[in-house]
Amino acid sequence: MAVIQERQADLEAHRFATTTPTPALVAFLRETLTPRLVAFIAGVTETRATRQWAEGERDIG
Repeated sequence: MAVIQERQADLEAHRFATTTPTPALVAFLRETLTPRLVAFIAGVTETRATRQWAEGERDIG
């Protein structure tokens, strides 16, 4: 039973990551992980980029 619940949680996370618009996903990550950590993971040096991504002002990449 626990394995089924774990797989269902994984599926929900996958759906969220693949169907959520990029700005909303970045905003969620900023709230969850902090802007600094999101910037580090993305390989950028300033958190301003993550704010701009979250607000839709700047494209990723």
